[in-house]
Amino acid sequence: MKLTRREVFFGSILLVSFLLSFSLFYVYQIFRSPNFQVGKKEASLIIPEGTDFSGLMQILDRENLIQDKISFAFLSKLFRYQQNVKPGRYQIKPNMNNWEVLRMLRAGMQSPVKLTFNNLRTKSDFARRIARQLSLEASALEAWLKDTLLVKKMGFDTSNILVMFIPNTYELYWNTPSAQVYTANAPGISKILERPPPGASPKIGPDTD
Repeated sequence: MKLTRREVFFGSILLVSFLLSFSLFYVYQIFRSPNFQVGKKEASLIIPEGTDFSGLMQILDRENLIQDKISFAFLSKLFRYQQNVKPGRYQIKPNMNNWEVLRMLRAGMQSPVKLTFNNLRTKSDFARRIARQLSLEASALEAWLKDTLLVKKMGFDTSNILVMFIPNTYELYWNTPSAQVYTANAPGISKILERPPPGASPKIGPDTD
């Protein structure tokens, strides 16, 4: 039986409508459907310095933070994030969607680390404690504390440099450079965050909670 032009026309309209509806639904799924920590607790995503997009996807897969890697990779390419991965420590809340995570990562909206130190007697103790909580090498931190010329600029010497750091809890970024840790105004490290990443405004200084 041969279809009439009218039937072909309305059939085409139905087909286009179906394809359009399917496409819109798929786009909505990519943007808005939960895809990170689905049904799980909040978790930290740590992106080391020098990590590319492939490395990031491996981290997400290894830490079991993501469900659908293909949709996130597609959206990341669409918004040119794959060439602009920013290191740092990010908090992944339960049931976050692709757009929420992508927007956070693109803007470098890190969650500050609560850095705590007390009862530290030696430079090695201090360096190890800092390195365990931040993206810094303990050996490099300890070397700074033992550098006579550098500590002199701070108004101390290598025998009393630790008194510059008041035992307390401080908030700073996971990838804060060591130079900012050690060149903050004494006493303490209350001005350690000179330039917060875009979109993030953590509390600067001791946490008095």
